[in-house]
Amino acid sequence: MKHMIGRPEPYDAIPWFWSNQYDLRLQTVGLSAGYDRTVLRGSPAERSFSVVYLREGRVIALDCVNATRDYVQGRKPILDGAAPDPAKLADVSMPLKELAQPEAFIRMRRWPLSPRSGRPLRRNARQITPARGRTPSGPR
Repeated sequence: MKHMIGRPEPYDAIPWFWSNQYDLRLQTVGLSAGYDRTVLRGSPAERSFSVVYLREGRVIALDCVNATRDYVQGRKPILDGAAPDPAKLADVSMPLKELAQPEAFIRMRRWPLSPRSGRPLRRNARQITPARGRTPSGPR
């Protein structure tokens, strides 16, 4: 819409895909082109695993087979430019959402961090304005 009124904005949606193939559910999020390392989560022999694609240590994509939890939680590390420890990344007992905590990875985006949550403020997020007595969640 903004492009139509003369304010172009880049399209930065994360690509995703899924397909059911008999007893296998294949789900993909992100683009793996240009990866330089992979980390395997789970066991292909048990028919439940994910392949995490990294570029320069940052998560860029996931291919998940019968691992819906990894697929759902895998968007956040991709969006945040997460660079988790590969050993923790391979540990299936550690949910991907826990690896996407501020202390667990390097934020590669230019957005400032929220003083309340420590998460990056997105381009369209409202800033905290103490002078007006309001926060993004409402009045104080």
